[in-house]
Amino acid sequence: MADTGTEREIRDEWGSLSPEFLAAMQGAVHSGDKEALLREAKDLHAADLADLIEAFEPDERVGLISALGRSFDVEALAELDEGVRDQLMEALPADVIASAIKKLDTDDAAYLIEDLDKED
Repeated sequence: MADTGTEREIRDEWGSLSPEFLAAMQGAVHSGDKEALLREAKDLHAADLADLIEAFEPDERVGLISALGRSFDVEALAELDEGVRDQLMEALPADVIASAIKKLDTDDAAYLIEDLDKED
């Protein structure tokens, strides 16, 4: 994220997601405050978004992705821990997965398709 002085720091001194940022994101998802969620997440790198998804409870992850809608950076799927990615691939609707695969570069798309094949 660019440092404008008004944006929240997403990482703490140890490189983990800051508790304040995580709480703000969880609060936005739980309250349905899509505007706040999009504002906070708009400049996240795919790896940061993947860390955020992993920090959410399993039952909250789909809600986060759904709330982000078209703003969800599908590159984050390739950055996720395999176990988290597998859980999401089972939970997300097929049309969301298909759309994500279309948007990914060839290597990342192939990686996700391999994961789907393993689930069958």
